[in-house]
Order: sequence, then structure tokens, then C-alpha cells
Amino acid sequence: NKIGPELDGIGGRGMDRLLEDVLDPNRIVDPAYRTTIVELDSGETYIGLLKGEEGEVLLVADSLGEIHRLPKEEIIEQRVSQLSPMPFNLASDLPEEDFGNLMGFLLDQRPRN
Repeated sequence: NKIGPELDGIGGRGMDRLLEDVLDPNRIVDPAYRTTIVELDSGETYIGLLKGEEGEVLLVADSLGEIHRLPKEEIIEQRVSQLSPMPFNLASDLPEEDFGNLMGFLLDQRPRN
């Protein structure tokens, strides 16, 4: 299950734009990838991407791509976050070499002709 945008061609954005996107993922968030937060009457909370509905069931994909089937009758609150599911300021959480490798990988994802 898809939990984020495809990376095909992302390198075509160039280093400056990639750095902006990685360091501040909340700056521009595609509505298709905004996180949905669902609270059930059992006290459980599910956070993930809304994948759709099947009758009286809401389908939410968590960060690992696992689909959770949530009965609508058990939902007490459902809201959409304006934040990206991507970690904010990823550079501070990765060793410098790993961050450089990540940026190199992303830049290599050029559009195919």
C-alpha cells in the first residue's frame, strides 16, 4: 500500500527544492498525503492515510502501509492534519553521511525520457 508520493523523477526538482522538501515537509503537503487521525469509542487512536471506505468501514493505512478497517459506528472523532507524515527536519535525526547519501539517492531519481 502506498503511503507517500512516488519518487520517480523527484531528482528533476534540483538540490535546493529537494532540501526544502526534506527539511520542511509541512511547507507544501499534497492533500492526498495528509494524515487522518481517527479516535474510536474504545479509546484507540489510528493515525495514517485515509485509503477509502467500504460500506460502514473506514480504511486507514498506517506508516507501515498496514490497512486498518475501522467501523464507522465506533468512530467518535475523525480529523485531517495539515502536517505531512514525513518527519520534520530529518537532517537532525540522521548522521551527516547518511543524509548526504539520501540526498544523492533522491537526486539520482531523474525523469526518464
